[in-house]
Amino acid sequence: SEGKDIPELRAAGEPGLSKTKPSGDISYSIARDKGARILEEGAPKKFKTIFQIANFLSRRVPIDYQTATTAENREVERKLGNFLEVSMAKFKEAKGWYRKDFTKAMQTLEKLDPAIKKPENNFRMRLAIAIASNGQKSIKTISTAWSAYRNWADNGDFTPSDSSERGAAILNHFNRVNALRSNFKSDLEMEKWLMGVDSLRNIEKIIEVDEDLKLSKGENKDVMAPRASAIFGPKLGAFFNNLSGNFDPVTMDRWFMRTIGRITGTLVKTSEIDTKRERLRKSVTDEVISEVWGNE
Repeated sequence: SEGKDIPELRAAGEPGLSKTKPSGDISYSIARDKGARILEEGAPKKFKTIFQIANFLSRRVPIDYQTATTAENREVERKLGNFLEVSMAKFKEAKGWYRKDFTKAMQTLEKLDPAIKKPENNFRMRLAIAIASNGQKSIKTISTAWSAYRNWADNGDFTPSDSSERGAAILNHFNRVNALRSNFKSDLEMEKWLMGVDSLRNIEKIIEVDEDLKLSKGENKDVMAPRASAIFGPKLGAFFNNLSGNFDPVTMDRWFMRTIGRITGTLVKTSEIDTKRERLRKSVTDEVISEVWGNE
């Protein structure tokens, strides 16, 4: 094929990631009570140990988004605002990542295959990156996406040939693209459709003939949703939109959910803690004790 191999991309460094140099500044540390702004409950508190932080968090009442009061919602908004304010002041390079760093990543890929400058090829590359990001780190994401893109460019089959960490799930979404493509005259027509918003009922009218594209049962069919999110799920669909310059959908990845979980006190549910504690208790049998400590 005319496209270059992905190792050249690895040699050029991981695309899309800015290098952050370590510094001696501790203004963001727990010790200086800056990073702990997210933990504020009225008067400022200083935490000197992880144990103190754990005790503080364990005393908080979890905020359930389904039953949250207006005051609780405002509390979450305030803490999220504080978190973003401190983070953006500390890591200024994160601002404009999609417009700056991702653009550089695409330019690097264009050097490997100049055809990516074409609108339809650019669309396929962006879509491949979004799909391949499912549970994978950056380099592996690019490697899987590049494999799928090259397979499409060379053979017309939009699936990766290399193995991925979440192989079955990722392959399923690539197959969804192949099934969806038959409903459109061109790739650019499909891209325009994916970038739009519609009711699940109308989305199903287009894809109902394809068994691979069946939507989840039990959903409210009149809910308006980004079409890409309906096809690939909320995280991958939003990420594809963001990579394409549309920032209305929010990419709610695992880091987003962990941040919200820390703020609302729902990172680990009490029922899960009880279950894990009981599992540990049952696993510590006389045989285990004897094997670990002998007959002492």
